[in-house]
Amino acid sequence: MYVATLLTPRSGSVYDISETLPHETDDTAVIWRPSWDAAKIWGQVSVDVMSLDDSCGALLDVGDVDYLDFSQCERLLPWLRQRLASAIGVELRELYEVMSSACKRAIELGTGVVIEL
Repeated sequence: MYVATLLTPRSGSVYDISETLPHETDDTAVIWRPSWDAAKIWGQVSVDVMSLDDSCGALLDVGDVDYLDFSQCERLLPWLRQRLASAIGVELRELYEVMSSACKRAIELGTGVVIEL
């Protein structure tokens, strides 16, 4: 599981983009990886993933990777705000807060985010 905010524009397929990501934050991407076992929240994420995908045209699922461009990030933010306003677990809250921050930064930069659940 990771969330990567792209600091520079990239092109190509999601797999091309994800394979060129650095393992840690550098001058091309900010990488977040959870300090906890991602398997802890897979059940919760799999409940949310269909409505998350519908909100922004993503194709995420547990174990999948997807690239969201800045316009998809714009459409995802309201969904994230709604989920963050509800009662959710600590780990899921952290993931959604990171996704929200990553989307906001990608919008500012005109880039995108890569998410692997």
